[in-house]
Amino acid sequence: TPDPDVTDTLTISLWDPADLSVPVYSQKHVLRTNSECDFTLPGSYSGQSYWISVNHRSSLEIWSSSAVVFSNNVVYDFTSDLTNTFNDGFTDPQIETFDGKYVMISGDVNQDGNIEGADANQLFSSQDANVFDLLLDDITFDGYVDLVDYNQGFTNSGNSPFFARPYLVEVFLPYHPSLESLQHPYGH
Repeated sequence: TPDPDVTDTLTISLWDPADLSVPVYSQKHVLRTNSECDFTLPGSYSGQSYWISVNHRSSLEIWSSSAVVFSNNVVYDFTSDLTNTFNDGFTDPQIETFDGKYVMISGDVNQDGNIEGADANQLFSSQDANVFDLLLDDITFDGYVDLVDYNQGFTNSGNSPFFARPYLVEVFLPYHPSLESLQHPYGH
């Protein structure tokens, strides 16, 4: 029989602060109805610092606000405070619910890192097909894709939110003759 406390799955990844190009650990884990996702790491991760990222099938990915030192029992709560989630200063990485908890922003059904028209189109197509299944497009998690999913995705796309990753914060100046005085003298 299915566990009534299981609501969905999340992919939890750990990233070495010295190399954010590839996660050192990435695994799908069960999300419970109380918003907890428990998992056990091999002992080799203990005593090390890692950034934590969380991916959900139809939400914007989120990252811990900084690298976290892993020991025997690490609890990291993304829901209690917005400052627990990495913020690049452009868009809030999560939204606040009516009870003061912070949650992932749903609606990124095509998983391209932002919520925009392409997601709305995909939701609209799935809603038209009257699909009944646990699908990527079911952003309200009620078992089927309908107008409620479309409306939620459309609402969340209003500010064109996008994911924030620690390694995407660098700013590069493009070369343009009018910016000559700002360019490095050796072209670097």
